[in-house]
Amino acid sequence: MGYGVDVESVVREYFNVGKVSSAEGFYEFVVIGDISEDDLNERFDALYDELISAGYAVLLASAGSNVVLRVFYIGTPKKGALLSIVMTVATAVSVFLTGYLQTLSFNDAVSRLQKLGADLGGMDPFISAFLFLLAVLVPLMLHELGHTFVARSTGVPADLPTPIPAPVISPLGTFGAIIRMRYLPKRLKYLAELGISGPVIGVTASALLFVLFLMTSPTLPYNIAEKAASSGLLGYVTVTPMLAYALIGTLGEGSVVILTPPALASMLILMLHFANLVPIGQLDGGHVFRALTSTGVHRAAGIASFAVLIILGVLFPQMLWLSIFAILAMFLTGSRPHIGAANTLSRLDEKDKLIFGILYAVLLLLTFPVPLIG
Repeated sequence: MGYGVDVESVVREYFNVGKVSSAEGFYEFVVIGDISEDDLNERFDALYDELISAGYAVLLASAGSNVVLRVFYIGTPKKGALLSIVMTVATAVSVFLTGYLQTLSFNDAVSRLQKLGADLGGMDPFISAFLFLLAVLVPLMLHELGHTFVARSTGVPADLPTPIPAPVISPLGTFGAIIRMRYLPKRLKYLAELGISGPVIGVTASALLFVLFLMTSPTLPYNIAEKAASSGLLGYVTVTPMLAYALIGTLGEGSVVILTPPALASMLILMLHFANLVPIGQLDGGHVFRALTSTGVHRAAGIASFAVLIILGVLFPQMLWLSIFAILAMFLTGSRPHIGAANTLSRLDEKDKLIFGILYAVLLLLTFPVPLIG
């Protein structure tokens, strides 16, 4: 059939099969004989590794009472290192410029607050912009590098992270980062690892940076802050992740925290992680939830999550961004069934379900956006 590989011969090295059909770049086989679950998984993993290097994707599934193997050619992925480097540099410039401009605004507000009797000092724009850059890009790139590491360590080709610059348009100077993966992971466990790895690393990095920048953010006596807010000099934060809500609440009563640009950026990155953890479509949360459940349950949860986020946007205008994100996520991938892994017969054991379930729940809790009223 071409493409430089005798697919049928390769498949027969690992399985006793009867060929059902073939077309240009596509094969379907029925697996013959009884095979234990562990043996089936190991044989499939070895077949997957051999065929993927030649640009073939392989899928193991049930069809009635039969177990079938489907092999189709999608080509070897092109290397995108140069694009990743160029986009990383462009995004770093965009984020740095955004942090610089936000610091100028912050310093202008500080100078006006000083006239109201506030004992505050401004920030060096270049140092603040650098800290802003760290607050934004470190969690985002570590998040995507976590995905890349897990993908490659489990045999799935994956490009380096590619951040997306968004000067002026985004308050962070970026629309986030992506990695390209054209193949499904082998097993559901690997899908769960792939989905949870980025958020675990990204949320941890964001949380640590937020704590650091919160501790170095100035505070104002409540009476001065109220006067500044009534004159339009300060604006109250209207939504905050649960972790930030809990930390800010531990600060002294009678004072108001003035979040510096890096602290605000860390807080926004935490909330963006929540959006990515929602169990819709191919979001990270969608991958984890699919690994824990089934295609049908995942799809129902996605529809329910979509409805809840739309309602939140209606009830709380400060949550409208989350509703818009849900609409985009549902439009892009949420309407399609998530089959899970290339080995659709694989399952998570109870221990793995517990571990991934707890991690997922903790991440959702820490990053959940709390709408603030008044």
